Amino acid sequence: MNTLEARDDGLLTVQEAAERLRVSPRTVRRMAANRELRHLRVGRLIRLYGSDMDGFIAKSIVDEG
Repeated sequence: MNTLEARDDGLLTVQEAAERLRVSPRTVRRMAANRELRHLRVGRLIRLYGSDMDGFIAKSIVDEG
């Protein structure tokens, strides 16, 4: 999929992404600035795709053993 194509999973605000990850909005902004989270900017606003949050969570899981 081209990165400019619309996705149907919707955009999350920084606050919504923070709630999903259970971190502060400041942490989400820092992670976006450090390119740890894929995001897009609409003017000064940061938006994140829900599917990208799910992918970030999935790849961050640490298996014991």
